[in-house]
Amino acid sequence: MIKINLVPAELAGKKRRERIGAPKPSFIVTLVVIGLFVVVVCEGLLAHRAKAASDNALKTAISERDEVKGQIDALEGEYQRLKYIKMLVANQIEILNSLNPTNRLLWSEKLNMLADLIPPNVYITDLLMTESVQNVETFESQQHRAEWEKAGKKGTAPAVVKKPIIRQSLRITGITFAQNSEKRLQLVLDFLNALQKYTYRTASGKTQRFMDNFDDLIKIVRIPTILVQGVEVSQFVFVITSRPLSSN
Repeated sequence: MIKINLVPAELAGKKRRERIGAPKPSFIVTLVVIGLFVVVVCEGLLAHRAKAASDNALKTAISERDEVKGQIDALEGEYQRLKYIKMLVANQIEILNSLNPTNRLLWSEKLNMLADLIPPNVYITDLLMTESVQNVETFESQQHRAEWEKAGKKGTAPAVVKKPIIRQSLRITGITFAQNSEKRLQLVLDFLNALQKYTYRTASGKTQRFMDNFDDLIKIVRIPTILVQGVEVSQFVFVITSRPLSSN
């Protein structure tokens, strides 16, 4: 059967062009929406993965921080314990050294030197050695208390640890004999000068002074004139005090 198209040719061409022309707007919008959805989903997945990785990294960092903090706390505790033990040992050493000082006086040597340095017509009638002990706080104890005060006086105050400081004194009583008081006084001064300047060399070649480990000042208590068996003599009393006997 023969079909006749009654549509004008110009309309028929337009219709064909509409069928084969650009896609409809609704289809483009759909593609755009789908594309945007895909992008959003991908970005969401990436953001989720990034957040998960960040959370894991944060947890790891917190765990490592806590572990390091625990190690630091343990080391701090050990440091404080060792510091306390060091302080105790240092105190004990300081006390022991004060009881066995390096500058202690050897009285046998002092008496031998004294016998050598006495001038003629000077006679020693009495020798007396005395000792005094003063308890003072040790250096380590002072430092420990200063640190405690600087830290705000937290906890129990550190105990004060003391060591003995020993001083020894030699009291020399004697007389001088001469024709007159001026010469007798001069003999006293000669003996005083001999005490201050006397030195001798040991077998090892070391030079020692009588005044070693003594204070340089010799105290003169008195120089009166007295009678001994009817003879006038001048009596003198010297007091020589040692430096503090210690390990320093």
